[in-house]
Amino acid sequence: GGNGGVGGAGGSIAGNGGAGGRGGWGGTGGIGGVATGVDGQNALAGSGAAGQDGTNAGISGNGGAGGHGGAGALGGTATNGTQGAAGIGGQGGAGGAGGDAGRGGNGGNGAGGGVGHIAGDGGDGGSGGYAGSGGVGGHGGTGANGLIAASGATGANGNAATGHGGNGGNGGTGVMLGDGVAQSGGSGGNAGAAGAVGNGGRGGDGGAGAAGTNGTTLVSGDGTNGVNGGNGGAGGAGGAGGSTSGNGGAGGNGGKGGLGGNGGSAANGTAGANAAAGSGAAGGDGGDATGIAGNGGVGGSGGGGGAGGSAVNGTAGASGIGGAGANGGNGGNAGNGGNGGNGGTLAITGGSVAGAGGNGGNSSSVAGQAGVGGTGGWSGDHSAQAANGSDGAAGAAGKGGNGGNGAAGANGTAASPDGQQGGAGGAGGSAALNGDGGRGGNGGLGGNGFSQTSTGSTGSTGTAGTGNQGGTGGAGATGGNAGAGGAGGAGGASGTQSGNSGSGGTGGNGGTGGNGGKGGTGGIGATGSSSAVPGGQGGDGGVGGNGGNGGAGGQGGAAGAQNNAIGTAGTTGANGTNGNGGTAGQGGTGGKGGAGGTGGGGYIGGKGGTGGAGGTGGTSGGGIVGADGSPGNNGGNPSGSGSRTGGTGGTGGAGGKGGVG
Repeated sequence: GGNGGVGGAGGSIAGNGGAGGRGGWGGTGGIGGVATGVDGQNALAGSGAAGQDGTNAGISGNGGAGGHGGAGALGGTATNGTQGAAGIGGQGGAGGAGGDAGRGGNGGNGAGGGVGHIAGDGGDGGSGGYAGSGGVGGHGGTGANGLIAASGATGANGNAATGHGGNGGNGGTGVMLGDGVAQSGGSGGNAGAAGAVGNGGRGGDGGAGAAGTNGTTLVSGDGTNGVNGGNGGAGGAGGAGGSTSGNGGAGGNGGKGGLGGNGGSAANGTAGANAAAGSGAAGGDGGDATGIAGNGGVGGSGGGGGAGGSAVNGTAGASGIGGAGANGGNGGNAGNGGNGGNGGTLAITGGSVAGAGGNGGNSSSVAGQAGVGGTGGWSGDHSAQAANGSDGAAGAAGKGGNGGNGAAGANGTAASPDGQQGGAGGAGGSAALNGDGGRGGNGGLGGNGFSQTSTGSTGSTGTAGTGNQGGTGGAGATGGNAGAGGAGGAGGASGTQSGNSGSGGTGGNGGTGGNGGKGGTGGIGATGSSSAVPGGQGGDGGVGGNGGNGGAGGQGGAAGAQNNAIGTAGTTGANGTNGNGGTAGQGGTGGKGGAGGTGGGGYIGGKGGTGGAGGTGGTSGGGIVGADGSPGNNGGNPSGSGSRTGGTGGTGGAGGKGGVG
């Protein structure tokens, strides 16, 4: 492409300089010729030309944008020979530099590669003039059914006193290759740094990984395996803020991992196993700053594992493992850490494990909050365990991150009727100095039993927080024999600063029992630190299910040891209260009264005897009184032995008293 024209100079006193012209786009490369022998190679696409610089005067013109790269063309076909190779995508041209106070031009985008070739990179952003912002880096080209997606280009630095850093370009999306390999997404470009008081640019986002293709279904024989999903591209780092007071740029988000392909089915043979999903990429770190720092980028989520292939006469294919969530990026000074990505969900069939959540990123050294741990992936298949939530990151000076929640356990099936246990909650991150610790993640719910004769799973135990409340235990599932509620997590220890401490965290409450299940025990309160502060309070016992007993209250935390330089020892925390008793069962119904006796024969028949009393109702624990029995039947009324009528039958006995609840 041709170069853009130069912007005109502004007036010598106060006029603005003209913007530089945009560089021309690169041309598309020619297609290779068809041949009966060997094909001709495809020519390379032209690169975009650079934008011209802005000119100076009063307030300067902006730099021109770089031209986009030309697309690489396809290689020629061959009747009897070799297919021609495709051309590489042209690179984007660099943006022109801004004049004094002008903004740098944006870099051109890279072009997508032809089939089988690499995409072109994005051009760099032009640098800013005095107080001007740096240009944005061009986005990386997407690999066109070919090779690796290009990374985003770096954002330019902001010039001098107040220029902002340019944002990083985004990474290209991964694609499926002709040889059956799913490609990863391109990385996001790093952001440019700011001038003295400017803000740093934001890091580019990572590209998503390509999804894996499905396996082939065969009429006879084994099905083929699915293809693994590609990994997500990493997020770019945020640019540094100005040395005086600028904010640091946020890190780019990590790309999501691609979904694994499904295994092929088979009519007579073994179905193909499903391939694993790609993992999410890490979020970029936030840029440092003397003012308020950038936050870390969010970690990419793991891709879901695909379903294994089915088989009519053979073995079903196993499902793929869910991709792991990536870690969140670290915060710059005072910035918050990025949250961890969630784990991928396991497919319904098979037996592989769901992906774990990524850890939250650490906070900076000055009061930033750490990121939250990602939630564990859900286990769709009964035979696999739900993933645990990841731990919250520790706070360098601020609050610790919360732990991720455990995923729910799978419900029972006809083949395997008991419910699965839920995943455990992640631990809360610890705090430094004076900050609060993160809360522990909640345990996942236990899966329900399939029938009234199967057992529901126990709820998972809530994991302890550090300096904060422990996670609540998961609820026990219902079923014929219900699972008990999970125990509450213990409260975490408090942070300290110069000997002054907060109280220990409160223990988490026990989970509620299922019908007939016992409530979980409350967590133990944390010990007070060595100062005049009390230990944490014990958690409450869980509520019993219908007919079940309530859980015991948690134990209070111990007092902190006496520190002669600070004061007396802290007091012991109070115990938690006992859980409520479950609803009692109803007493049994009283037995039916016996039938009255038959009237005697004679001149006048005698009266029939009284019916027997009904049986006593059954006893239950402290519940509802049983119903009374029904009265007995009246006696018979036969004829007498003489000319007179026989006596009246006796009255039936009273029904029995219902049992005590």
